[in-house]
Amino acid sequence: MDSIFDMTAHVLRRGSLVGVIIAGLLTGCVDLEPRQSNINYYVLSDAMTPADSIQNPGFVPDSLRLVVGIRKVRLAAYLKTPSITTRYGRHEVQFSEFHRWGEDLADAVSRSVAQSLSRQPGIERVDRVPWPDRTTHDVLVQMQVLRFEGEAPSSSRRPEQEDDGIEAEGSARVAVAWELVDPETQEVWVSGRTDHRESGWPVGNYPALIERLDAALSVVASDLNESMKSLEPLSAESR
Repeated sequence: MDSIFDMTAHVLRRGSLVGVIIAGLLTGCVDLEPRQSNINYYVLSDAMTPADSIQNPGFVPDSLRLVVGIRKVRLAAYLKTPSITTRYGRHEVQFSEFHRWGEDLADAVSRSVAQSLSRQPGIERVDRVPWPDRTTHDVLVQMQVLRFEGEAPSSSRRPEQEDDGIEAEGSARVAVAWELVDPETQEVWVSGRTDHRESGWPVGNYPALIERLDAALSVVASDLNESMKSLEPLSAESR
């Protein structure tokens, strides 16, 4: 019959063994290398100035240069996702699991349009919300993004096309409804819509898609500037 001392030693040995196993498991967890993510993140154009305000250095008389404020951009419901979107045919939409926006899309669109608009003739400065209290503008811009995606032929979804080495070609599409608003009365001076496609997108090439979406937003800025030219006399009268 084992003595009480033998039983105690046996229990201690088992306890030590369990402790060694637990320590080994914990060490193994600590030594595990972090798994690399397969997700790629993208942003539109370059960052703005720290003040989120851009000035146009072009030589235009001050009385004809507009100070523009861009309100918060609204997105179509299906675009309120970090995933980059591709439309196949008319009705199918695919949200990429591994290619995502690295920032809020509404903010990205606002920044990109502000940058492009600031380089247009007749623009003195472009501000984005939020701007400081008592900031005055000649015109406010309200935008709603209706389409912002890659467009691919529905045939490019067929598995057999992936095997024959044929690269499908699509386009980047941007559709934006916009309004030019009186900062004082909130009256809508001008409303319009820009619907633009940048062709030549190799379907599945996301860096190329982002470049084309950026280029399409510059068309939005150009359309806004063309409509603002009719407002320049109003700016001159108010100064």
